[in-house]
Amino acid sequence: MAKTRREFIERIDTAAGRTNFVLQGERPAQRVNETVDRIRAERGLNREALRGSSGARPVLLTGGDIASRLGASAIIAAGLGLELFRVNLSGVVSKYIGETERNLKRLFDEAERSGGVLLFDEADALFGKRSEVKDAHDRHANVEVDYLRLMIENYDGVVILATGSQDCLPKLKAFAGYTVELAPDSGAC
Repeated sequence: MAKTRREFIERIDTAAGRTNFVLQGERPAQRVNETVDRIRAERGLNREALRGSSGARPVLLTGGDIASRLGASAIIAAGLGLELFRVNLSGVVSKYIGETERNLKRLFDEAERSGGVLLFDEADALFGKRSEVKDAHDRHANVEVDYLRLMIENYDGVVILATGSQDCLPKLKAFAGYTVELAPDSGAC
C-alpha cells in the first residue's frame, strides 16, 4: 500500500507569520530575516519564482532547541509567503533496501505539487549516516544520503536543514547556501 502525504510530512501553521514565533536573541532573529531577504533577492519576489529555482542550495539552521528551529523555519516560510512542511523522518527512512529512496521520491513529488518549504529537522540523522563501507548495508546507507542530496538539489522549492548537533556541521555547511546559527540549546552537553 502506498504511503500518503500525512505519513511523510506535517503541515505547520505559519499564518501568524513573524509575530507568533519568537527567537532568543537579536542576532538569530536578524539572521533569519536576512536569509528571507537573500532568498527573495536571489530567486524573485513571487511564489512561482520561489518555487522554480531548481538547484538552489538549502538553508541550514544550527543550534537552538527544536522549538527555536521550528520557529525560525516558520518565520522563513511566512516571510516567503509559502507553507511549511516538516518531514517525518520515521515515515521516510526504511530498513528495506530501496524503500527509503521510493519514499523520498514520493515526498519530493508531493512537495513539488504543494509548493511549500520542506523542513528536515534533525538533519544530522540523515546526513550523519555516511560511513566507511564495510558491507552492503554501509554502501546502501551512503547511497541513501547521496540520493537525498540529489533530491534536494533538484527540488524547485526551499529546503531547510536543521540540527542541534555539532557532529556533521562541516558536511551540512558545505552543502547549504545559507546558514543561520541560533542560540545554543541549553540542554546540550
